[in-house]
Amino acid sequence: MKKLTSVILILLISLSACKTTESYSIGNSNSGELKRNQHRGIVIEKSRRISRSSDEKISEYFLRTNSKDYYVKYDEGYISYEKLKAYLNKEIIFKGDFKKGPLEKEIPASISNPIPPKVRIGDYVAIYKIYK
Repeated sequence: MKKLTSVILILLISLSACKTTESYSIGNSNSGELKRNQHRGIVIEKSRRISRSSDEKISEYFLRTNSKDYYVKYDEGYISYEKLKAYLNKEIIFKGDFKKGPLEKEIPASISNPIPPKVRIGDYVAIYKIYK
C-alpha cells in the first residue's frame, strides 16, 4: 500500500511539473484574446542597401511585435509578398512560427562564383495564415 501511494504521488508531481507549452501572444493582449498558435503584430517595411559598395536599396517586410522586429520569410510560409503588402502598417492576427536562422536561401559556390555571398542570419517569422 505504501509503494502504491508513493508511485501515485510521484506520478502526480511529475504530471503537475509538465505543463503544455502554449504559443505566446504578441502585441497588446487587452485588445482581444488570441487562440492557440495565433500571434499579433504590425507589418512594416524597411529598406536596406544591397551591398556596402552600392547605393541601391531594396525594401523588405518585417513583423513588429512588442519586443522586436522579425524578418518575414516567404519561402517557409504560405503568404505572398503581394498579399502581405495589403496589410502594410496595419496590425494583423496570424498563424505562424518564429524561428532563428538564415534569412535568404544560401547560394552555393560555383565555377563562375567561387566565393558565395554571405547569408544574413537572424530572427524571422513564417506566416501560414492571416486572420485579420
